[in-house]
Amino acid sequence: MLGGGALLAGCGRAGSLVRDEPADPAPDGGSLPSDGGGWGGADAEIPRASDGGARAEDAGIPSEDAGVAADAHVALGAWRYDAIGAPAGGRAWTCLLGHDTGEVTESVVAANWDREKNGTFPWRRVSIAPAPDGRPAFREELPAGYICEPIGLWSTIVPFDNDDARYVHLRYHEWTTGHTGQAGKRHLLYGGRSWVARGYEVSPGSNLSVSAALGSTDGWGVNMMRPVAGGENYLGTLGSHREQDSLFGSVAKDTSSPRTPTGRWVVYDVVADLGTASERGSYSAYMDGVLVSRQRGITPAQRDLSECRCLGWRIRNMIGGTPADLPNRDDHVRYSGGFFLCVA
Repeated sequence: MLGGGALLAGCGRAGSLVRDEPADPAPDGGSLPSDGGGWGGADAEIPRASDGGARAEDAGIPSEDAGVAADAHVALGAWRYDAIGAPAGGRAWTCLLGHDTGEVTESVVAANWDREKNGTFPWRRVSIAPAPDGRPAFREELPAGYICEPIGLWSTIVPFDNDDARYVHLRYHEWTTGHTGQAGKRHLLYGGRSWVARGYEVSPGSNLSVSAALGSTDGWGVNMMRPVAGGENYLGTLGSHREQDSLFGSVAKDTSSPRTPTGRWVVYDVVADLGTASERGSYSAYMDGVLVSRQRGITPAQRDLSECRCLGWRIRNMIGGTPADLPNRDDHVRYSGGFFLCVA
């Protein structure tokens, strides 16, 4: 069954009214041609949040035992989740976990401050600071020439039974003042032991051994990526699945992403259709409600989806590949906030 006990862990009391999308229209780029299937009908776009709705402080934090229908406008301290559309079969989204700053907190930053990675200290670029519009976020200082190693923070692990849901959705928001000018990874949505590149990320002896304790012996994962063209960054996916075409996973071939906007919040969504016994699944990514990347006809789990007994996200935000070979181009600041993990 779904992991209601982890619902909105660490979020606290809801705050003032906000919208979870900016008012600016998404930049040109369009969506992929319809294939007549997938969630929400024929490549349905994610509806943008309205200006109205209930005040967030009135929404409160719902019961941990019940789960939360997405159309209830799940509220965190200053972020709100609005449904992105009903998946095929009339399913409704249920939020299992949410956090204003993706579970990156001051205590987490302090605990990792001296953690070294390939001669660098990735957490020293991180602080908890409001974005320019005042919303809570974690902030990264990225000077030109900086070697951007991954942060590598795992979220709370949420118990999950794939008999209860077919679709898994991660949403987060980002405000950046510039571009890295290099390819890299944003964040990972995963199930079970998480499969990335050529192996499981979670081993029985790791600090995430709770995954194995939940009965997970298999895994899947999809990274939201930061590809580059002409020195500017875009949105893509790198998916690990049974049919992946390289040791490092499969890069989406169906993609039509606009450049990453700067100077405002951008809404990023990745949806994993886990498929059924008779239908293969897909990984899809959206920028400001527009479908820009999809991997179709895949089997997410390496062996058996029923062996993937939990869900979560991993904060990555790295350049590369091999970060030492790809120094950051622009002197800029990046804010990340409003993380939500939902199923349908």
